[in-house]
Amino acid sequence: KSILKSYEKTKVIIEKFLGNKKITFFTTGILAKKFPDIIKQISLDGHEIACHHYFHDRIYNKNQIDFARELDLAINEIEKASGQKVAVTKGRGDATQESTDIDSFDLLKPKACGFRNYSEKEFAVSPEEILLDKAQLLGLTPAEMTVLVGGMRAMKISHTGEGVWTDGQLSNSWFKTLLAMDVEWSSTGYNSYVAKDHNTGAEVRTASRTDLVFGSNSELRAIAEVYAQDDNNDKFVSDFIQAWNKIMNADRFDLK
Repeated sequence: KSILKSYEKTKVIIEKFLGNKKITFFTTGILAKKFPDIIKQISLDGHEIACHHYFHDRIYNKNQIDFARELDLAINEIEKASGQKVAVTKGRGDATQESTDIDSFDLLKPKACGFRNYSEKEFAVSPEEILLDKAQLLGLTPAEMTVLVGGMRAMKISHTGEGVWTDGQLSNSWFKTLLAMDVEWSSTGYNSYVAKDHNTGAEVRTASRTDLVFGSNSELRAIAEVYAQDDNNDKFVSDFIQAWNKIMNADRFDLK
């Protein structure tokens, strides 16, 4: 029942925010065997069914023979339940610490990321400039960059904890708080600010330069004001999903 309920919620999101687009659902062979009716319904709704192996356990714990046997079993169960050919298969390939070349992977570690409010140290360029550079590399428009930062903060995504003012739900409440005129912001460091209530002088929240640029820059503030409107929460959620899908597929050259 919980799996069916989860799919029903997903259908609402697809219909309401993605314009009823068709997407790919990954499932395991064991789920297809236990809940064939749900897999069949997903297929009848026009979505692609992909394979996440049989038990979704770690590949490196298996030998080649067992892996191949379980993969064939999973594909058979999924195809039997869905009535469609499985074109995508992807097992669980987590790397162990022992099999990871730490020095090589350390080169991939980001030095700063404005989307996550992360900065390794104080740089010569400002945090908001670093954010803009990352957004440009991702091919984002100003509106896409704005909605992504607002959505991630609304869901409490911040390395430093700054800019987290809401209950963790994906909504436009972060923009409403950002644009509130009942506080005064003052700097407390290289990339940190504190807001004090105009009436009481009490500290009520903190933010980074990256957060506050969406209220101080005229173009970004105009975009934030659109998303902050009471009747634009659905637009905000829809735009966030579209922007998130864009960056998640940015390296999918097969989709170009």
